[in-house]
Amino acid sequence: MAPPTTEQLFLQLPEYRVIVGRKCQHAIQPTKIVTHLRHPNHRIPTLDAQYIQYTVSTWQGFVQEPQGLIFPHSVIYPIPGLAVYTDGLSCTVLENCDYVCRSIDSIRKHIKVEHNLGLNPHGRPPQCELPILHELQAECMQRVTYQRLFLSRKGSYYIYVRQPPDNQ
Repeated sequence: MAPPTTEQLFLQLPEYRVIVGRKCQHAIQPTKIVTHLRHPNHRIPTLDAQYIQYTVSTWQGFVQEPQGLIFPHSVIYPIPGLAVYTDGLSCTVLENCDYVCRSIDSIRKHIKVEHNLGLNPHGRPPQCELPILHELQAECMQRVTYQRLFLSRKGSYYIYVRQPPDNQ
């Protein structure tokens, strides 16, 4: 059986200067393609993976490493080729706050640290005030849809999708 072609494996996103794996639906650094394709999700032989990585390295306009790239914190519509997730939490304390995460603990920490809501100047709030504090914090967040370019390292933050697809 012939190995898959580079175009069958990867989608080019020139506006972000990255490539996206069609199967995994996240961006992949061109210098990490061999490692990515050798993973059990793909199981592509080393020589084939090396050839694919070489082919991708000839594509013009794509960065080899994400340092220095600026990615959006929010988009109106989903970025084509990237997975869309619906379990995000967004901060609503300020209209221009673009913070998105997945855990209630992370959003609470963000609200406390970045917006100074719920911080007791003398340390931890008393146990009797926690329900009120959590209710206040709950009013400062909302469920959102998001995407990610990279799953780890530079560029791995969440991108808020303001108008998710209808089928979600």
